[in-house]
Amino acid sequence: MERVPSWLSRYWFVSPLNFAEEVRRDLTPPERVFVHDTTLRDGEQLAGVVFRRDEKVRIAVTLDEAGVDRIEAGMPAVSQEDFEAVRDVARLGLRAKVVAYTRCHTRDIDLALKADGSGVVMDLPTSSHLVRYAYRWTGEEAVERAVKAIEYARQHDLSVIFFAVDSTRADVDFLRRVFGSVQNLVDSITIVDTFGVGARSL
Repeated sequence: MERVPSWLSRYWFVSPLNFAEEVRRDLTPPERVFVHDTTLRDGEQLAGVVFRRDEKVRIAVTLDEAGVDRIEAGMPAVSQEDFEAVRDVARLGLRAKVVAYTRCHTRDIDLALKADGSGVVMDLPTSSHLVRYAYRWTGEEAVERAVKAIEYARQHDLSVIFFAVDSTRADVDFLRRVFGSVQNLVDSITIVDTFGVGARSL
């Protein structure tokens, strides 16, 4: 009979690295873990999966009942329906904080404000490949855009979770410069292993 791995069950699965001895050896879990759920945005990044507005509301209510601390309700700039879904979730009066996903653009932040969320998850590409070829920015332009957008969000009393896209493929010196420029402006920084290369390095 095939043995079911510890990281996989009928109801959930996590990274096998959570059970790796070299990871667990020096692991000291905090007394309280805060859960940030991305289902309403990241859950749609699969071919054929699109949540309707009413489905997002039902999922958000269920997440709140489960005790999730923060719900990433979607990206208002994507479409009118996504904007309305984020606004609907934000107006439910949930215990969880409701945040919107944005790029480093004031227009995105304005839409997040209109959607009534309490904060934003603000993304910025950090690998030279994405900065140079996908966005056609210089490194300096990327940093300036991030700082300007974060300051704008802060002026409007939004919390900011900085989402450093493709962190694990970024030049380390550039990543330090980005983080050094934003660390005193944001509530938290997310290191994003977009292509799963961090696990391979172990």
